[in-house]
Amino acid sequence: MASVFDSYIGAVDEVTYGAVLPVSRFFELSKESVSGKYERIESAAMTVGQRVMRADRFAPNAKGADGSLELEVLDRSFAFWLKHMLGNVAVGAKDADGFTTFTATIADLAGKSFTLEVGRADSGGGLNQFVYPGGKVGGWELSNEIDGVLALSVDMIFSRETVRTGSPVTPTYPAGARLFTYLGGTVTLDSAAFPVSETSVKGDNGLKDDRWTIGVGRREPREQQARKIEFSSKGEFDSMTAYNKASAALATGNLGNVVLTWGGVAPDPLKPTVIPVITVTMPNMRFDAATPNIEAGKIPDLSISGTALNGTGNDAIAITYKTLDTAI
Repeated sequence: MASVFDSYIGAVDEVTYGAVLPVSRFFELSKESVSGKYERIESAAMTVGQRVMRADRFAPNAKGADGSLELEVLDRSFAFWLKHMLGNVAVGAKDADGFTTFTATIADLAGKSFTLEVGRADSGGGLNQFVYPGGKVGGWELSNEIDGVLALSVDMIFSRETVRTGSPVTPTYPAGARLFTYLGGTVTLDSAAFPVSETSVKGDNGLKDDRWTIGVGRREPREQQARKIEFSSKGEFDSMTAYNKASAALATGNLGNVVLTWGGVAPDPLKPTVIPVITVTMPNMRFDAATPNIEAGKIPDLSISGTALNGTGNDAIAITYKTLDTAI
């Protein structure tokens, strides 16, 4: 008999958009809200004396599936999502300490899709396997706050929803995976530290998700708008340093450099400085707001937000991931 503790999330890269493959990667789940979308095609005709639509004059109209997934970012398996968030992940050589650095940059998302399987345990003891092929990441957010872990939220679009029968899978998770927490995080503006209590980077991939075709259904969502990448942080207004950097750029239209870094836990206690690292670099930040606010009896806050832009090529954002993983 299954319990709520047996629910799971698994995924696998697809070779062909919408072609289901058995899931092979599993992720520690915080929350999911994925669901199928079902509409009705109704007749507009009538017969003599008909005052209510006849029971045989409508047809089901499955319109794919969508929803979000919330995960805690670990020092293993994160590169899988980077590829679907940004488009390209370059794999570096393993270093002397056994770490490999994956570098994610903006690239074409066409041809990159995945199948998601959600094992949902019901209160009667059953484990139900919902399968969502044709997965695309339409939007994403990395966020962190005091007392919290680095969190990832992805908004996803799928070609359809099905329920798989047969034996349930047996999820396996990366051995030795650790968290990234706020204690290992830093935020800098033009190389100057900005002490923050919360920070967020979010991206909108600008996908056209209504590519429906007669006799086929949903075609692969493709990019049709420029991507939008937004940054926001809030911290104490402890000096004019961060404000001056952001406000000067805001007033003049100049760009700034924003870097967010999280260091993880050393896998070898004998090498405490050799740690996994995630770095988010946005070298062409257009600051859109820099606002210190006061409230009686409280230390004032400073909120800074902006939009990451391209400078040369598609360099609006790069995310590097130093991990003991060796493959995406």
